[in-house]
Formats: sequence, C-alpha cells, structure tokens
Amino acid sequence: MSSLKQEKISEGLLAVQIDSKSSDFHDFKQFLKSKVDSLSIDQRNIIELQSSRIEMLEYLESDVKKKELVEAGKFLKEILKKLNIKQNKFSEYLGIKPSNLSKLLNGDRSIGIELSIILEEIFGIESNLWTRVQMKNKLLKISKRELQSYKKFKLRDLTKLNKKNAG
Repeated sequence: MSSLKQEKISEGLLAVQIDSKSSDFHDFKQFLKSKVDSLSIDQRNIIELQSSRIEMLEYLESDVKKKELVEAGKFLKEILKKLNIKQNKFSEYLGIKPSNLSKLLNGDRSIGIELSIILEEIFGIESNLWTRVQMKNKLLKISKRELQSYKKFKLRDLTKLNKKNAG
C-alpha cells in the first residue's frame, strides 16, 4: 500500500467507496486485520461486549412485531460464543447446573434480576438491559396471545361505572 494511502487510512480519512475486488480493498482489509491483530484479548473482548450491548439496544428499539423475538438468553449465548467461553465452564463459574444454563440460553427460562446483576458485573452490560429485553418479549407474547381479551378495558366504561357507583 502506498504511504499516502497508509497515512490517509491511519488518520481515518478513507471515505470513498472501494470495489471489493480491487487491490485497494485487499490492502484495506490487510490494514484492518493488522490493527485487530495488534489488540490485546481484553481489548477485543471489550469491543465484542460493546457490540452485543448495541445489538440488545437495537433490538429494544426495533419493531419486533415484524421480526422474531430474541430472548435475553440468546444474547448471552452469543456473548459466550464471541468470548470463547464454554457453557459448562460458565455454569460452573456461576454455580448453576449446566441444564439450567442451557434452559436460559435457549429461552426456556428467563434471566432473573439477581443473575442480571451478576451478568452486569461480568460483562459490563447493564442489568436493566437484560431485564428490558425480557419484559419487551413478555409483553409482546401476552399482547399477541390475549389481545382480544384486553380490548374490553376502556377508560370510558370505567368512568361510567365510577359515576354510577357515586350517584
């Protein structure tokens, strides 16, 4: 790569579209790879965890009705995979049975508040983020399943009932 290109890339000035089949693209990929390879394991883990945190936030902001629900356990499963942490070692570290961890990761069990606090301590992803993902999913599941039964509740009916009882 020319020194001018190298200098522009290292200064973050490369802002043009590059053909993925070009030698410039290959050079750019090599440059990025060298930067990633120079990171420590801890730095890579921080990047992976921030990436997971952003994915969780994007999920919370998304219109899930058009997508499949993503359980909090699936996010945890992806984190373990990204960080190359074996599930059995993780369950041992937490002091829970591997079968219970498996149920969490597969969405068959929810992540409790205590565990969400532990996950915050381990991964730095806020405990309320774990619980918000679960609450969003729970609300969507209930509303999809029982929407008709909730339609009967109206403020107008409540105020009529209240006036009738007051009079």
